Amino acid sequence: MNALKRLQCRLQGRPYLDKKKLKACGKGVRIGVDCLVKFPERVEIGDYCRVGSYCFWHAEGGLRIGRNVIFGPRTTIWTANHNWRDPNCLPYGTDDIMAPVVIEENCWICLGASIVPGVTVGEGAIVAMGAVVTKDVPRLTVVGGNPAREIAVRDEKTYANLKALGKTLLIERAGQGILD
Repeated sequence: MNALKRLQCRLQGRPYLDKKKLKACGKGVRIGVDCLVKFPERVEIGDYCRVGSYCFWHAEGGLRIGRNVIFGPRTTIWTANHNWRDPNCLPYGTDDIMAPVVIEENCWICLGASIVPGVTVGEGAIVAMGAVVTKDVPRLTVVGGNPAREIAVRDEKTYANLKALGKTLLIERAGQGILD
């Protein structure tokens, strides 16, 4: 976003994510409006990723995103949680538990999906709309539901062929001038 967009967001009291504040941000990354990212200095985003509008990411425990990952709007990612097992306080203790989230390359995280601390979403995986991911997602697996469970597996041969040919959506669009 340019300086005018940043100023408009601030004047309207809306969140604005400055890519320069991220730990790392690859080329061709597009971030939608009104994304709120807590601890942006702990977020690494690979090349040619797209983040849908209105996301909320709490990255205190660290967040690493591979290249060519697409996030739908309103995704939620948490990398820290309260320690409810702490015997000294109710409803939870004073110390948080940090656990990084890793999303490997060529993934699609659909509208409204939520990912909890410590999860790895494997290469080429898809997280369906509204899914709540509480465990690691194997590569090429499609998960959905609450809690998320396997609903399909992508074809390994097709995936490998497309990857070898460099047929990735955002890179294709960038080559066609659809993205900058």
